[in-house]
Amino acid sequence: MKKLLTGLLFAPIVALAGEASTPAELGSAPAGSAEAQGVNALVNSGYIVAITHNIGGELAYGGGTGAIALVNDLIGSKQPDVVALQEVCQTQATAFWNTNAPRGYWAAFYPTKYKAACGGTGGANHGNLIAARSEYPLAGPYNLALPGNSGHGMICVDFIKEGRNFRACSTHLIAGSGPDDNTRLNQANTIKSWSLRWMNEGYRVMVGGDFNSAPSFPVIQTLNHLGNGDPFIDADQAANRETKRQYSAACNQPWNSKLDYMFFAYNWTGKKYVEATLRGDGSCSDHRALIGTARVTN
Repeated sequence: MKKLLTGLLFAPIVALAGEASTPAELGSAPAGSAEAQGVNALVNSGYIVAITHNIGGELAYGGGTGAIALVNDLIGSKQPDVVALQEVCQTQATAFWNTNAPRGYWAAFYPTKYKAACGGTGGANHGNLIAARSEYPLAGPYNLALPGNSGHGMICVDFIKEGRNFRACSTHLIAGSGPDDNTRLNQANTIKSWSLRWMNEGYRVMVGGDFNSAPSFPVIQTLNHLGNGDPFIDADQAANRETKRQYSAACNQPWNSKLDYMFFAYNWTGKKYVEATLRGDGSCSDHRALIGTARVTN
């Protein structure tokens, strides 16, 4: 395994553990079985399948576990390699672990804010979750605070699939306008800088999350390898979802712009090798579960 996140500062790590099942080492990913280190993957051979979803765990569900029902169904049907969730309450993170650890997934939660609706008496209880298939050799998790003192961050985990090193991350950038626009762009540039360095170290990077920006906005353009930025290809780049996301004729609110992305770095796939599908089309939320698929070409 390559060295991990050299030179970065880490926030405290919080790993998920239910009473019935606990990671091999609290705060660290399991090493993976001997069979997992072979050439052939159990699922998605030659590809990476990754789900990202802002579940609205506090605003829409008040900490209730119904927030993860859709993604649990998708894990059962799609068998993704990676799952990235945002706006997750601690209760929902624990429920995710208890449901999906027996199904072959390891997960970790990075709380960055306190939300009263998430429950508890204080302390950070709302943030991002990353999960990966536990059959892979794994290392992490690594919690990275984004600039701006805004309670936003990114959680990453490393895994090896079919002899290749991957780094998968879940993030949520600040919302709002005015000064928040500058903070959000600064956060995007920070992710860009980290990712380019990781790529130079040999990692195949992917980042899923809520970037609070439409495709034409500077935040996304600075990350868009198909434009004038670097280093990512949007799994959903072929679709026309700039402003209304075009999920249904009923979803015409001006706030219904595309905010969520599954980004794959260009050093291991290409424009013609990525695609995305969406789930949760029955409502007009500005967030959907996005399933990105990328063929591994390097």
